[in-house]
Amino acid sequence: MPKKTTTKAKKVTKKREKAVENEPVKVLDLHKPFDLTDVSRETLESYTFYLKELVNSAGWKLMSQVLEGNLSILERQIITKKQVLTGAALSNEDVDKLRDQHEILTELMQKPHELIAKYGKPGEPIPSPDYDPYGGDRKTVNAATMSDST
Repeated sequence: MPKKTTTKAKKVTKKREKAVENEPVKVLDLHKPFDLTDVSRETLESYTFYLKELVNSAGWKLMSQVLEGNLSILERQIITKKQVLTGAALSNEDVDKLRDQHEILTELMQKPHELIAKYGKPGEPIPSPDYDPYGGDRKTVNAATMSDST
């Protein structure tokens, strides 16, 4: 009986392409308050970096679970208009306060993600603050050309 020969396939591995090296993130002194007036690209990228670290941390995941639990309790109380623990009826004012709490907790949970999406896009210019109370693109009105209806 002829002997079977098997060939082992050689695993071909391609050399990894060099990762695009980005500029290092600006290291901030975390013992000092953040300078929120600094809207330079470098500073905003460092804020984005720290927010991503926050969202990926075990502490934030624990906080999210706790807040989601609180949100579900608030939703149940809003729908049934009763306290979850005691079963006591809630007034409309109490339900409105619970709705406000629900909105605040929802905003809190989404805020890091919103800021990452807002400031984490590389290459896009950061709009400078516009201090013109009229929006900056006012049209000049010529009183001689105005009609009686305006």
